Amino acid sequence: MGGLKHTFWRQPFAPPSGQTAINYARYMHNEKNGTIYLPIWTTSRLYGNGTASFEVGANFYIAQYHIRVQQAVDSCIIFRPKDIHGTSLMANSGCFEQIVLSFAISNRLESIWKKYHEGLISKKEMDVIVVNDQESCFDLEKQAD
Repeated sequence: MGGLKHTFWRQPFAPPSGQTAINYARYMHNEKNGTIYLPIWTTSRLYGNGTASFEVGANFYIAQYHIRVQQAVDSCIIFRPKDIHGTSLMANSGCFEQIVLSFAISNRLESIWKKYHEGLISKKEMDVIVVNDQESCFDLEKQAD
């Protein structure tokens, strides 16, 4: 930051994890994540030949707090995935595109990473587990509190 370098020591580093979505819309739901807070970053939002305004949809909602975040290019939202949240539908045309990065982390990432480093599972097995965990975080029936 600002030309300064800082090294975090005595802290284990997590392997990279995240998701990218294009034109993602989902009903109100909650999910589990390996962290308490989840950042999402809207990197692109286009409609026709220009930047899309919030009126074309795909806005982010946190239901229990009655919050609507009007999506915009280069905006970041940090929320608790255990809170009920969702996105509105977007304009029904072939001209809309929104790209969002999600820095979601599997609940089991730490234990999987440890097993990999101890040689108990292969990299391929680790990759399969992490991908399946990311997919299952969207399956509410598999989530038990």
